[in-house]
Amino acid sequence: MSSELTTPDGRYIVIQGRLWRAPNPALPAERKVKYMRDLLNGRRALKAAKLSGDEAAITAARRPRSASASAAGCGGPTARPTSTARS
Repeated sequence: MSSELTTPDGRYIVIQGRLWRAPNPALPAERKVKYMRDLLNGRRALKAAKLSGDEAAITAARRPRSASASAAGCGGPTARPTSTARS
């Protein structure tokens, strides 16, 4: 990942002008690839469920997507503490 595609703190990446949370850099490459693949599959499943309008399918698709985002450090609580304290 080139430096011009990341924010200075490394927590976000820029893809087509949008900010996305970057995966946790402490994860081994194999696990990062697995979690990101699971996350993208989950996003596709969620999109399909939303298009179908089936609320049960939407709820079911959100669980694995959220779990893989949290595991990769792209969602849920912050995976890496900031260098400055918040007040």
